[in-house]
This record gives sequence, C-alpha cells and structure tokens, in this order.
Amino acid sequence: YNEGFPEARFDWEAKPAQEPNRVQLTYRITEGPQITVKRVLLSGYEFTKPSVIADQVQIQPGQPLREGEVVETQQRLYDLGVFSRVAIAPQNPEGTDTEKTLVVQVEEAKRYTLAYGAGIEVQRLGSGGDPVSGQVRASPRGLFEVTRANFLGRAHTVAFKTRFSSLQSRALLSYAAPPLLTRPSLAFLLTGLADRTRDVRTFTSTRYEATVQFEQ
Repeated sequence: YNEGFPEARFDWEAKPAQEPNRVQLTYRITEGPQITVKRVLLSGYEFTKPSVIADQVQIQPGQPLREGEVVETQQRLYDLGVFSRVAIAPQNPEGTDTEKTLVVQVEEAKRYTLAYGAGIEVQRLGSGGDPVSGQVRASPRGLFEVTRANFLGRAHTVAFKTRFSSLQSRALLSYAAPPLLTRPSLAFLLTGLADRTRDVRTFTSTRYEATVQFEQ
C-alpha cells in the first residue's frame, strides 16, 4: 500500500512438507495497478494562507500515492491547531486512470475563544511587626481571556488574559508561532506580563516581565 498499490491482495497457503514438523508456505501477491499522484489540490480554506497548508503536505506529484504520506500530511495539518477536519482523497476514486488528482480538504476551526468569570477573593494581609496575625480582606475578582487562533492566516496564536481585583491584578499577552520557518520542530513564543499584588498592609508590589523563547 505504501508504494502506491491500493488494490494489492495477499493470500497464503500452507502444505505439509516431507520433513516432520515442517510446512511449505506459499505467498501469492497480486499487485494490481500502481497509482501515482498527478497533482495536489487544496480546498476548504478561507482565512489560512495556502502556503501554510502546502508546507505541511508531504504528497509529491509524480510519485506513487503512498498511504504513509497521506497519514503524515493529515497529522501535520491537525498539529497546526487551526483545522477541525482534514480529509485527503483522490478525485474519481473508482476511475481506471492510474494518475490521480489528490484533494486536500480542510475545515477551519473557530478563530476566537472567549472566557470570563467573576468571584470573590479573600486574603490575609500580614505586617512586618506581626506577620502571623493581620487583616483579612475580601475583594471582588474578575477574569477575562480572549484568544485569536490562526492569526494573519499563518497558524499563529495571540492571547490576552487578565485577572483583576483590589488585592491582585495580572495581565498577560502572548504570541505563539509554531511551526517556525516551515519547520514543525521549531516554535517561537513572545510573552509580556504585568502583575500588581498586595501581600501586606504596608505596600503593593508591581512587576513587569517579558520573555522571548525559541523551542526545538
């Protein structure tokens, strides 16, 4: 099947041999016609750039229609995280032509994800003179997150997450670019963080962070 023979058939037969405790095995392999790839068509995308899909397609025109390359192409496209469905099939599969046009049909997933919530945060604020005791403070707390997948049609992700109250407020902005430079093993992540926390009664701490990360 992996050499482009989708109609290959395999049969076997065992007969007793002249020697004791031995058999004679006969394998019968019927290859059938070899199917080659005439061309590859991309279909179903709306926001994704065609080059992003084409970079993940392992099926090569002029080569045998290998099942392993079909499976690997589906896996690579699903790994991008922007498609809810990927189907790869030849046009006119019942036809007798041994050169087939392969159609890579994708269905894009939702690009935006929203999360929000509200609650109450309770915390004991200590002091330098008596860290064991302290005041118990309560504050309303809110949460809001928005994620944009397939940013610019390149399978990149932008996310903004924030949690806020009078005791602690935090905002995080991230930009993720996997794969990087058309290589699935490389990824790029840019993150910015702002945090304002009140742990004691005397002062409030404010922290800003930024990270740039490359992964392999």
